[in-house]
Amino acid sequence: MAITCVNGRMKGYWYADGYVRTTSSEYNVKNTKDLFTHLTNDAVQKNGQDYGKFEKGNKVSYSEFRKYLKHQVKAEADFLDDILPKMKELATDTIRATYNRLDSERKENNFELFGLDYMLDEDLNVYLIEVNTNPCLEQSCPLMTKILVPMLDNLFKYSLFYVDCALTLYFPLQYSGLPSENAS
Repeated sequence: MAITCVNGRMKGYWYADGYVRTTSSEYNVKNTKDLFTHLTNDAVQKNGQDYGKFEKGNKVSYSEFRKYLKHQVKAEADFLDDILPKMKELATDTIRATYNRLDSERKENNFELFGLDYMLDEDLNVYLIEVNTNPCLEQSCPLMTKILVPMLDNLFKYSLFYVDCALTLYFPLQYSGLPSENAS
């Protein structure tokens, strides 16, 4: 998620593409000491002997996760239609709750990229577990390169263009993504 402030007016943007982190070990509530089961962070997972065994870099795209839920889990909930909107809603609520603390000095023109970490429970309820002000931008697998390079390119183009021109267009967080050169 990106937040921009142009002429003191703050706006939030949701990038359309994303990924789901996976673990190297099957989840087991009885073994809380196995970090490879409970923490999906690359800093932990990359040290496991099964890192990348199931998915390159222990990551899947939104579309791959959607297929997994539909075909493997036989879930009634659809990732793009049911889960992703809840993620965006939680992001919107978070920005609204922290609005006065984000860029509290209301600098005239700036932007910031945030990483949002979510968790799904067995009933596919969505929980926002943390917001990172310094998200990892490591291209640890082909999927990350596919997502990060255009996302950062679009973020810089969009932010710098609008900051430089001092234009303000309103894109509500829950309905927007950063513009893409490939968009029609």
